[in-house]
Amino acid sequence: MASITEILQKLESGEYVLPEFQRGFVWNNRQVKELVESIYNKYPIGMILRWEMNNEFRESYISLLRPILGVDEERIRKNAKYLVIDGQQRLTSLLLVKRGSINVNGRKRMIKLYFNPVTKEFKLARGEEELEKSPLWFNVTELFDIQKSVANIIREKAEKSGDNTITENPKVEEGLHNFRERLRTYIVPIWDIDLEPSEDFLQTFEKLADIFVKINRSGTKIRTTELVLALLTANIRAQIGNSFKKEVDKFLDKMKRKGWDLDIPVFIRTFMAISKGIGRLSEFNTIIKESDSELKEKYDMWLKETEESLEETISLLSNRLGIDNSDLLSSKYVLVPMAYYISLRKREGQLTPNEIDKLLKWFILASYWGRYSAALDSRINEDIKAVKNLNLEQLINNIGRRKIDEESFSGDLTKAHRLVLYYLLTRIGAYDWNLDRPIPAKINDFKIGKLHVHHIFPREYLRDNADKLGEVDVDELANDVANLTLISEEANEKIGDEAPSKYLKKLKERDVSYLETHLIPLNEKLWRPENYLEFLKERRKIICNKLNELLSI
Repeated sequence: MASITEILQKLESGEYVLPEFQRGFVWNNRQVKELVESIYNKYPIGMILRWEMNNEFRESYISLLRPILGVDEERIRKNAKYLVIDGQQRLTSLLLVKRGSINVNGRKRMIKLYFNPVTKEFKLARGEEELEKSPLWFNVTELFDIQKSVANIIREKAEKSGDNTITENPKVEEGLHNFRERLRTYIVPIWDIDLEPSEDFLQTFEKLADIFVKINRSGTKIRTTELVLALLTANIRAQIGNSFKKEVDKFLDKMKRKGWDLDIPVFIRTFMAISKGIGRLSEFNTIIKESDSELKEKYDMWLKETEESLEETISLLSNRLGIDNSDLLSSKYVLVPMAYYISLRKREGQLTPNEIDKLLKWFILASYWGRYSAALDSRINEDIKAVKNLNLEQLINNIGRRKIDEESFSGDLTKAHRLVLYYLLTRIGAYDWNLDRPIPAKINDFKIGKLHVHHIFPREYLRDNADKLGEVDVDELANDVANLTLISEEANEKIGDEAPSKYLKKLKERDVSYLETHLIPLNEKLWRPENYLEFLKERRKIICNKLNELLSI
């Protein structure tokens, strides 16, 4: 248990510190106001969970800790004692109110919270001088300053407001003394966590992170990659004064504005591969075992290479496969080996056309077969080893299952299906089905995200002819991937629910390549509803054969 004044003293002295994995201060001023109101009204504000670090842990891993905002970093090196597991927002809010402002991410964060001792209300200032000149509204930051007497606070307020009557109003003095007393006597429950530090500090931080997640019921699970980022950030900051996390966040924000939400795990794994050729997260500590004299130059180089290689990988996917955002990827981790290979080749020269084809082949197959849907750490490690040797054949062989068979190319459309369908249509030069264009457009004139999924046998058409299909689930069959192709929005709207026997015939009469390039069976009998199941079977066979031919399988 501790009083508010005791907690503030420990905060100011640097005894309370935070682990790097915790998010920053996010409370708004309204939440800060509600916290102070709760303290004044003697309502519970929750428990502070902390871990008292032993001297060995503190001295060994001081760089993995950061101060509460507003506290001098140098103080934690001298006085750090308690690692705050839960309570950062409340503790930082108290410090913000006591000081009136703190620095948050390089910007000054201010609060002007006022208390009326007569009505016992709290209010946030909206204007610069609105409450400052009002005789009955007192700045809470001044009230938190226990070195300043209540009498002096009232006298100064009377001078600012031009209202001397408040110096003779007993309710004002009584109300302010009452506020101070509640601040002095309010007791916050403290829970000290019993945790023995492990020799492996990553394991210790994982335990702390697990505790943090469990006590924050709505919290997001802290992934190992985020712990690695925190530890890298702490080490780099301790050695060269740069914030690695800030640079990573800056890059990720930049890519997000372009439609690519890469997230921390993808970046960290790419950085680890480029810096040390490693794929397992447990090996990350080899990155920080560099001499101080080499550290800054190496980190700057690795960071730059990681950013450039990821951007070049994205550019390659955009230019060659029309993929213009991360939502179209089955797994974002497929970017990691590609970016690593590109970074290695850049050190020697440019990628050859053959290398580009093999990288894209790997990308298609890895995405289709869900290379990273299981055993992520071991599979990425396996692929990083192949890339480290510049062995693209081995990288492709790592996938294991390669041939795209008819069994897998069935059912509802997935991201993987859509990707290989787009790859197929663009590689064979498929035409768009908008016949109103004077010059026919091709599918590769459009980015994949701009194309519409078109049901060759429209759903409504199949529902209307359900009696001819037998005892089947019409909606499920309508959405089968073999009944789908990709065309422009205009073409999709023009076709609507027209019978395939009609609109496919129009396309065929205009130019049979309109159908051939979309792998449509040319047997017109298959365009009838009673032969729909046979149509699916035939088109699925044509698609798989063509895909395996193009992928040289």
